[in-house]
Amino acid sequence: MKKVNRTIAGLAMLLAVSGCSSIIAVSTDSPIQEDHGSRTWGSIIDDQSIETTATVNIDKAFAGKAEANFTVTSYNGIILLVGQVPNAEMKSTAEATVKRLRKVRTVYNELTIAGPISLPARSNDSWITTKAKSKLLATEGVPSGRIKILTENGVIYMLGLLTRAEAKTSVDAIANTYGAQRIVQVFEYID
Repeated sequence: MKKVNRTIAGLAMLLAVSGCSSIIAVSTDSPIQEDHGSRTWGSIIDDQSIETTATVNIDKAFAGKAEANFTVTSYNGIILLVGQVPNAEMKSTAEATVKRLRKVRTVYNELTIAGPISLPARSNDSWITTKAKSKLLATEGVPSGRIKILTENGVIYMLGLLTRAEAKTSVDAIANTYGAQRIVQVFEYID
């Protein structure tokens, strides 16, 4: 009896699930369009995992060496390394460490060979990022939810999945952010 009940329940579930696409097909006149600019939950989780793993692995690779200040940012498998390291060897070690991780597609190594920036400089970077994000939110035609912004030592870095027109509009929107020295675009274009 239990086997029959399980079989009936399984068939009922199968029929219910297969009917979903039929209901959607009947309820809309046009085909469903895929949004190529949005990331899946899976890719968002992958990016968070890459950032955490890369940070821990770089810290371990730098253990016992001179002090370094760095940030790992991942957006759709594209990695941006920013911060300061004391020498070229540590810069290349950081990049090599990140390149070995699964689901890493490209690494942009923007680490500079210098001592760590001061706390006031970091605070200023946070303020520049806040101003830039506010400008994006206020600009029409900019999908600010698909753009990640961070600032390091006065340089604004922008990552995201955008069309070329959206990228140009977003860069133009923050181009004159007070305190920013320059803008580095690390966009993945979807057109």
